[in-house]
Amino acid sequence: MMPRIGKIITCLIVSLCLTEIAMASLSVTVNRTQLSDADVLRLVIKIENASVSGQPNLTALTQDFEVLGMSGPNTETKISITNGQRINQSSTSWELQLRPRRVGTITIPGFSFGAERSNPIVITVVPQTQAMKQRMDQYVLLETSVNATETYVQGQLIYTVRLFYVENISGNFPAPPVFENAIVETLEDERRYDTIQNGRRYYVLEKSYAIFPQRSGKFSIPRESFTGVRSGNRLFSAREQIGTSSESHEITVLPKPDSYSGGDWLPAKALRITESWNSEVPVFKVGEPVNRILTLVVDGLAVSLIPLPTDLEIDGAKIYEDPAIESQSLTQDGIISTKVITIGIVPTKPGIIIIPEIRIPWWNTTSNTAEVAVIEAQSFEVSGEIAPVSQLSLPVENLTQTKQTVLITPTSPFWKIVAAITTILWLGTTILWWRKPSRKTKDIETKPEPSVSDTKLFKSLIKACQDNRGDIVLNKLFRWGKTRYPSIKSNAELAIQSGNSQLKDEIVQLETLLYSKEEAQSWRGQELAVLLTDLEKNKDRANKPAALAVNLNPA
Repeated sequence: MMPRIGKIITCLIVSLCLTEIAMASLSVTVNRTQLSDADVLRLVIKIENASVSGQPNLTALTQDFEVLGMSGPNTETKISITNGQRINQSSTSWELQLRPRRVGTITIPGFSFGAERSNPIVITVVPQTQAMKQRMDQYVLLETSVNATETYVQGQLIYTVRLFYVENISGNFPAPPVFENAIVETLEDERRYDTIQNGRRYYVLEKSYAIFPQRSGKFSIPRESFTGVRSGNRLFSAREQIGTSSESHEITVLPKPDSYSGGDWLPAKALRITESWNSEVPVFKVGEPVNRILTLVVDGLAVSLIPLPTDLEIDGAKIYEDPAIESQSLTQDGIISTKVITIGIVPTKPGIIIIPEIRIPWWNTTSNTAEVAVIEAQSFEVSGEIAPVSQLSLPVENLTQTKQTVLITPTSPFWKIVAAITTILWLGTTILWWRKPSRKTKDIETKPEPSVSDTKLFKSLIKACQDNRGDIVLNKLFRWGKTRYPSIKSNAELAIQSGNSQLKDEIVQLETLLYSKEEAQSWRGQELAVLLTDLEKNKDRANKPAALAVNLNPA
């Protein structure tokens, strides 16, 4: 019995001895304490036996070092048993690539984690000697250039980065530059070629950027750096860390000249605006849309900085402007931006309409002069006439008779006879109504029968929808809407009066397609036909204004 108890006690003692021993610790190490201003320092932050979340705070480092890269967190776990004790070791580490911002003595401050704190590290940075540079230049070179040392605010500056390297070099090309007060556009992804420099053949990787400073004054482009590894030609040869840096650049950004009188500031190498129409010779008719296409091409300015032409209103016509179509062409010489604006012009009355001129002031950065791009004013004759609403309900064959009746003069004998008969009938009807005994009647609400022309107009409208003829639908829709809501002045007001949001969406879609570059055949009118049919069936609701109708023409 006792031996059995002894075995149990022994097992308990062993299990108690197998305890986890883990003490948190923090260490910061560097691969060297003396380097040149062109070298790269490798710094490792390591936290052992502690749960870690987030990233280390590098704020203190960035005052004296540029952080070229950081990898991590890298985690590692080890379990070992020594003298009956289980030791569970875990670590989390980060590796940083740092380039000194200045020469002299630099102190890397201590890092903190919980109660642990690392010791400061003193680094000595010396200027790169010519011998050191020549040795590094054997393997890798980094050059940067700008096309000008002076530009205007929002003007284009071409910045080029070239990396020269020999075989057996690996590393990452510098990332695109980032500035707080400038817009950066990548002109080309990359160019690769080889060249001879200083009697040595190099491979070249080149990238170019267009930079648009947004503030006047001094604009600094810091030096670029490259950090890589050179491998020897032998299979097991040592890998050598290499690095190189370029020169920095100081640019003077000039403000907008006082002599520039334009509204929007447009600095560019070239700017032009042209117009075209949806037909070779535009023909204007009342109620029929004509598309005017304006194309603005700017050399040397990002498309996001180009404003749209304003004051496009035309007296005697409604204007529908589509969203601009933007594009950029990227070349080694910079950006060529294009904006295309399609404007639908719908005349509202016959006669002569005048399309005002368009003037776009801009600043020529090549000649340093103010210029103006102009499209001259034009006049066009508008034909056609929308029939009065009262005539839309009359059959076509009765229009001639109506016109003849209107032309009868008050002095003719026929007019006197008609007036006398009308007066007698009115007096007779009044007397009969007065003498008629009152009686209760059923409260029955009758609906007037539609006139023949109203029905024909609606049927032709539905057929145009079913045939997907958007150009015909837009005109017939307005005429039909006028018979129901005489106060409307556009199809948009028709949609509001109907109180149907789906109808509004369909009308907007139709007008967008019709007044844009897309072909009218791309529109499908089945849904609009269904909505109009439902509206026709519910005349009571159609004849009432929408509860949320707004005043489209406020005083």
